[in-house]
Amino acid sequence: MRWKRWIGIVVGASGLAGLLWYGYSPQPVLVDAAPVVRGPMQVTIEEEGRTRVRDRYVISAPVNGYLRRIRLRVGDRVEAGQIVAEIEPPKPAVLDPRSRAELEARVRAAEAALREAEQRARAVRVEAAYWEGELARTQRLLDSGDIPRDRYERVLAEARRAEAALASADEVVRRARAELEAARVALEISASAPSNPVGELIRLRAPVGGRVLKVFRESEGTVAAGQP
Repeated sequence: MRWKRWIGIVVGASGLAGLLWYGYSPQPVLVDAAPVVRGPMQVTIEEEGRTRVRDRYVISAPVNGYLRRIRLRVGDRVEAGQIVAEIEPPKPAVLDPRSRAELEARVRAAEAALREAEQRARAVRVEAAYWEGELARTQRLLDSGDIPRDRYERVLAEARRAEAALASADEVVRRARAELEAARVALEISASAPSNPVGELIRLRAPVGGRVLKVFRESEGTVAAGQP
C-alpha cells in the first residue's frame, strides 16, 4: 500500500508543477492581421495650449472729429491698407437763442470796430499825405539853402512818424476785417448746422494684416485726437 501512496504523491507533484509552468509561461498575444499596403498615416495629439499675439497695433484718431459707426467685429480679418474707421469734421453745435444773440452782438461789435478803424486810417492817411508833401517842399528849400538843416530833419521825423502811424492804422483795419469775417462765419455755420454737408473724410487704415482683437467703441460719436 505504501507504493500507492508514493504514486499519488508523484502524480500530485507533477500536476502542481504543470499548473505552475502553465501559469508562468508567456501567453500568446492577440493581434489583428491585415494585408500590408502603402497609405497616409494620421496621428492626432490633443493638448491644451496658449496663443500669444506678438505685434499689436492700436489705431487712434489723429484729429478731433465725428467718428462714423464701426462695422468691424472682434475676430474679423483685416488686410494691410484696409479702411477700418472714418472720421468726419466736427459737426457745429446748434445755437440756443442766447448763444445766437451773443454771436449777432459780436458781429455788430466787429462791424463797429471796423468802421472806427477805417475812419482812423483815413485821418492818419491825410496826415501822412500832408507830411509827405511838406517833406518834399522842405527838401527843395534845403537844397536851395533857404532853411537850416535842423528844420528839414524835424519835418523828416514827422513824415516818418506819420508813415508808421499809417502802417499801424492799416494793420488795425485788416485785423478788424478778419474779426468781422470770423464772427460772420461762426454765425452762418451755426445757422446752417442741420443741413451742413459732410466735409472731407479722414479714413483710418490698418497698418498691417491681421485680426481685430478689440473694438473700443462701435457707435458713432465725437472723438478727440489721440483717442483709440
